[in-house]
Amino acid sequence: MVDAQVVHRIGMLTRLQEIDTRLAELAAALAKMPSRAAAIDDRLQAARARVEEVKADAADDLAMIRRLEREIAATEEERSRYQRQQASIKGNKEYAALTAEIAAAVEHISAAEDEMLQLMEAEGAREEAVARAESEFARVSAATAEELQDLSAEESALKGEQVRLLKAREAAVSDLPEADLRLYEKIRSMRDGIAVVPVVGTSCGGCYQAVPPQRVAEARAAKKLVHCEYCGRILTKS
Repeated sequence: MVDAQVVHRIGMLTRLQEIDTRLAELAAALAKMPSRAAAIDDRLQAARARVEEVKADAADDLAMIRRLEREIAATEEERSRYQRQQASIKGNKEYAALTAEIAAAVEHISAAEDEMLQLMEAEGAREEAVARAESEFARVSAATAEELQDLSAEESALKGEQVRLLKAREAAVSDLPEADLRLYEKIRSMRDGIAVVPVVGTSCGGCYQAVPPQRVAEARAAKKLVHCEYCGRILTKS
């Protein structure tokens, strides 16, 4: 015949185990919250960095255009000076030297103008890149704000459940004989937080070793606390 008192003790131990298992899950989930929030923020920072990168590239190209403009203007001035000097020179050697200087200046101006033209032609692509990066940043910013809000709500819910379960644990502990509680805590400390497990078929639900038929019958009869002979956990009927 089933012992009602033992059934009650086993029920309370099982309930306590369920509470502690869930509390461990909640603690693990809450411990991950900072890293999850950091991962969300990393995505936002990456999008922001991309905007800064394409804007910096555009600014560099614009600065290069301005530098080339100044360089072309300075070279044009040199060419004009050489041409003025050439007009007053009668010696062939000096005239040839100035002609070479003028030709080099013209070549330099042509190369600078080609480079500047390429940069100016790419201006539209740069503006599009900036617009895309800013649009993506706006999208990511909105998404991350929503994700952080959801994460905060999830954290609040987990903490609320944690508080409720801690109160439920206090009630469960107060209803247990002190000896049962000491035994439970001792086993739990040695077995990764799991002290009470069901018999699954003919195996221990904790270590999965085969349970002798006699112990299986005793666990199902619920006349006393039955332990797995391998891991020491308290066995309950499935």
